[in-house]
Amino acid sequence: ENGKVILAVLHALWAVSVFDIHDNDNLTMALAKVEQSRALEAVLFSLQTHPVNLRILESGCDLIQRLSPMLPSRQPEVRSAVILFANSARSLDASTKAYHACLGALLSLCQLSDENKHEFANCRDELHNDICQVLISDASDLETKELICELYWCVSSVAGSTLGFIAKKIIDSMKYLPQNKQSSNYFEAACGTLTNLALDPENHMVLVDAGALTQIANAIQSFDFSDAVLSASCTALANLSTSSCIRSAIISHGGGSALVESM
Repeated sequence: ENGKVILAVLHALWAVSVFDIHDNDNLTMALAKVEQSRALEAVLFSLQTHPVNLRILESGCDLIQRLSPMLPSRQPEVRSAVILFANSARSLDASTKAYHACLGALLSLCQLSDENKHEFANCRDELHNDICQVLISDASDLETKELICELYWCVSSVAGSTLGFIAKKIIDSMKYLPQNKQSSNYFEAACGTLTNLALDPENHMVLVDAGALTQIANAIQSFDFSDAVLSASCTALANLSTSSCIRSAIISHGGGSALVESM
């Protein structure tokens, strides 16, 4: 019944939460106010009590994303927020602004600490599969797919050993997206995620069986204009090549020639 009031409060909080992170005095004061007023708890409570109001969810997520650089990373409420946003992302229509805001807030929180990354990585496999399903959906735009890959690139940096099962959807998405300047950020994040997953030898055959070698080689050849994509894709091959049984497969799938041509 108080949805309009909650929405107005969230908008007001967003408007006054512009802090200069280089101004130590004001930042210290702002942090104290956020903690003393239990602002994070209040925002999360508002989102939980208005779960079907997409405008409230969007505004709350935008506010959390703005405040995230100042939030104490080990605060229990922050980990609660990770779970809340992960579950919300699973249930939302990927074409909505609320979905995009939810992913942005989730990424911001995961960037705060390894604990938050593990919190998200340890969510149910079904949740991760539902989020990654958006990567191969024709209904979702490139920006949304890019944000999902950036999220998993971040999280897999510490939890790659538990996320090998998401590799196939990332690799499948690389097969059908156009390889041009507009998609270079996506391919950087996708190859970065595969690089992290390939740090765990147990994921190597999962990646190979999913078609990673061909897609990584294609990325090296198609994005010769992007140092970021080349760096991520070449590192992915380097990590995979630590398994001696895969080295010949890298050559046979065009990895060797792609590497030579990129020099």
